[in-house]
Amino acid sequence: MLRLYGNAYPQPKDTKFKLTIDFIKIKVSNYDLKQYFWSHSLLYFHSDSEILLFDNETIHTKHKKQYNGILFEFTKHALYIYFKPHYYFNNNLHNANDFTVLDCIKTLREFINTFKVDAKELQIINIEFGLNIVIPKSLICVKDFLILLTYHEQNQFYTDSKYSFCRYSTTTNRNGKTNVYKIIKCYAKGLQFPEYTDINTFRFEVKSNRKRYIESLGIKNLNDLLEPSNYQTLENTILNEFDKILIIDDQARPGLTKTKLNNHNKKNNPIEWHKLLNKSKNVFRKNFKLYYDALNTCETHLKKEVKKLMFDKLQELKKCADLTPYTKLKKCADLTIYKDETGTHLYNRCLVTGLNISMQKKDSILLSHTGLKYYYKTELKRYKEIRNKYLSSKWNNTNYQTEIKEIAHNIRNTHCNLKNKQVKLYPIEQIRLFDIKETRLPPLMT
Repeated sequence: MLRLYGNAYPQPKDTKFKLTIDFIKIKVSNYDLKQYFWSHSLLYFHSDSEILLFDNETIHTKHKKQYNGILFEFTKHALYIYFKPHYYFNNNLHNANDFTVLDCIKTLREFINTFKVDAKELQIINIEFGLNIVIPKSLICVKDFLILLTYHEQNQFYTDSKYSFCRYSTTTNRNGKTNVYKIIKCYAKGLQFPEYTDINTFRFEVKSNRKRYIESLGIKNLNDLLEPSNYQTLENTILNEFDKILIIDDQARPGLTKTKLNNHNKKNNPIEWHKLLNKSKNVFRKNFKLYYDALNTCETHLKKEVKKLMFDKLQELKKCADLTPYTKLKKCADLTIYKDETGTHLYNRCLVTGLNISMQKKDSILLSHTGLKYYYKTELKRYKEIRNKYLSSKWNNTNYQTEIKEIAHNIRNTHCNLKNKQVKLYPIEQIRLFDIKETRLPPLMT
């Protein structure tokens, strides 16, 4: 039976929990639901393709439709939906900014509410989730850091053939084919999207195309990704998988005897690890432990510093598993709509900077003179960050009033430029989920 739902999912409070869902592949086996999507007025033609199967007689046909960057692939037996929530949140421009759990859940709900479907009918068969952190340049350049990533468990890191700023690690089958059960991916995200994030931004990501692994994360269908507590499992997975990475650190100076130090220094050569792995996995694991036991005699070392950055970012407001209950407003079918204590679904946010502008008029969409004055008086550090980003150097030594005027002017110009860019990407006659005035842009800061 096909069940359709409206906007009736509980709204969790915001959090700076920075774990992001980068990609999900959804399988729809329900025939009625598949037909419902096929005839949906919001979907428009993308492409058709035919593949000759191994018997050279059977033709496999795929019909593809699209909705605002979400791809719907219709086959004879099922529908597959390819969805990038983080890109979708940023109008399909990038995934370089912070994308909180609340952002992710709201994006997924928006998809569900737009098509009015039961999230439990949407099976997750592929998932990518990860974390962005900015590595201080004083610690290491992100390009150099990628080079030092050598193994994850006993699986070597390789450079992605498509992206020189990406490296990945996974097991391979006997015939050399990549195993998609679990893939670890590392990006120099700042090099990929320098216009949207710090140049030294590093992204650590876990990917799987296998049901058994995805279900081990507590995720079976899209409804499970609406539950904030499940993101706690993803956080733990990120940290645990990072622990298994071998990062060559030839700058550290362990407190060892001369003989032990010589043996340790040999392991700063990746070839040495290749030799150890050829002996046996047990030998490799034993030396991995010895290598980090030695590094841990230092006050700090590279992996320890990066792990701390990841941990600190994930712990900024670690409240996802025990969120404060929301006030119940009304019932819709057998579900409930919730709002926060202010009576609104969202705090007002500037569409350019992502900052709170609730101190301005209710219909405000951009940070204006009133908001800028508020930040100047109450959060001077935040105001200076806004000024550094949105004030032209020609106005550097002007008075406070002129600064406010010019910053507000540049924010409006930025919004207009992005609006024009969106119109080019999505023509007026094309149906859109987001109206221009609702466009979400990367926040200025976290």
